[in-house]
Amino acid sequence: MILLFSSGEKETFLSEETDSLVLYDDSSSILSKLRSKGNYTYFLRLVQEDDYWTDQMNGATDLTVFAANDDNWRRFFEKNANRLSPDPWRTAISYDMLTADQKRA
Repeated sequence: MILLFSSGEKETFLSEETDSLVLYDDSSSILSKLRSKGNYTYFLRLVQEDDYWTDQMNGATDLTVFAANDDNWRRFFEKNANRLSPDPWRTAISYDMLTADQKRA
């Protein structure tokens, strides 16, 4: 599993597999690493709204994640505020203003 940060930093996670059982240390999961970085609150919030993605990032061994940090999210929201009607992203000026479809996108 590989985690790519918006800064260009890359971290690889390994797991130990025994038959079909995967032993995984939660303290070294992707979500734990992002929490420890402290600048990925929007990304974490998005992932943790869906149990499937939370499970994937806590235990998958073959997943590459491109994690946008909070600065990237803030710039995204600022750009959306300048969009013209009828652009559907115009109203997505904060995380709480994102629709379910926009979150999936």
